[in-house]
Amino acid sequence: MSIAITGKQNTNGLIFVCDRFNPKSYVGEPTTNLALFDVTAGFSTDTPSNVTQTVDNSVTYKGRSSLKLSTVTGYWNIYKNGTAYHTQTSSTTFTFSWKMKRADGAAPSLGGGYIYTVAVSTYPSVTVYPIDDGWYQCVCTYSSTNSTVSLTGFNSTQLGVFYITDWQVETKTHYTPYVYGTRSNTQGLVDLAGNSVLDLANAGYDSSAQFTFNGSSNSIIAPENSVFNTQTPSVEVWIKTNATTQNGFFFEKGNVNTQYSLFQEGTVIQWRQYFSSGQGLTNLSTTTANFISTSNWAHVVGTFTSGTRRLYINGALANSDSQAGTINTNANGISIGVFGGYNGARGYYYNGQIGLVRVYNRVLSYDEVLRNYSVTKRRYGL
Repeated sequence: MSIAITGKQNTNGLIFVCDRFNPKSYVGEPTTNLALFDVTAGFSTDTPSNVTQTVDNSVTYKGRSSLKLSTVTGYWNIYKNGTAYHTQTSSTTFTFSWKMKRADGAAPSLGGGYIYTVAVSTYPSVTVYPIDDGWYQCVCTYSSTNSTVSLTGFNSTQLGVFYITDWQVETKTHYTPYVYGTRSNTQGLVDLAGNSVLDLANAGYDSSAQFTFNGSSNSIIAPENSVFNTQTPSVEVWIKTNATTQNGFFFEKGNVNTQYSLFQEGTVIQWRQYFSSGQGLTNLSTTTANFISTSNWAHVVGTFTSGTRRLYINGALANSDSQAGTINTNANGISIGVFGGYNGARGYYYNGQIGLVRVYNRVLSYDEVLRNYSVTKRRYGL
């Protein structure tokens, strides 16, 4: 599947971003979601005197806003008025899901989800199970041959304060998390420079609908855009390997005579460029394998300018060298999780996780590298 992307070049030189924790970045397998609902608006209750609700931006699930419910007494229902239109010739299984968190940390206890069709109303059971940081995934399914299906609510006898986010309906039997906003313009990635098309045909997804890289077929590809042909690139990634020894690319611009790339080779991390002044393809590597871990994430940044090349790991300079000349340019696109993705001659797939990719058309300073590491490291348990 190819998805049209419209983006822009930022004044700070940031020209490409894929960030799994950014609420405006892509989350979830393409085309699975039938309807997505903004939790900050459009909800109602059947007993308003027993429930008050406000938007609470201070309690979020991975950056996404929550709806706060403060129950006063007794049994209560909450409704999301939204109709998912779907026409089929045979029975379709609809999956309704939302995230829920109790302020006291207890597990939510819910009655049946109230599902309405043009013919009947049903109350299928709601499955509740923990995910992370006190949040619970709530799911109910229903099979229908009717063309109109709507989840109107769920009920509970619990009192207390609740938070709700990621409310959606799908036509698959598994759930995927909420995508912030709509699936137009910036679906997929944010801050993609210029007008381009993002190829997600070989993208993989885990049970939380985050991108996966399995070492054999998963990748994200974007075609050539002139701003990628920078002579002073900086590439930043957060990675966690599934194999302490492998040859796999986190990021690559170019193909064959690679313009610039970051990858794991054996047990070290490499920052590679192809220079047009005679020295050809050269790598700058980490001096130890201590940064390759199946348990911990690593923040990796490569920069080049004015003959100086630097490789940073976790906010510190890991290695540097001098290279004369300029980086070769070419008309190939960029690839995440694979080498040579743009022209189809793919290889060296990465086996692991890639949480963030940022590409700059300028050199990041040491202070900027350290700042970027410091402000994002808590996401990755560091």
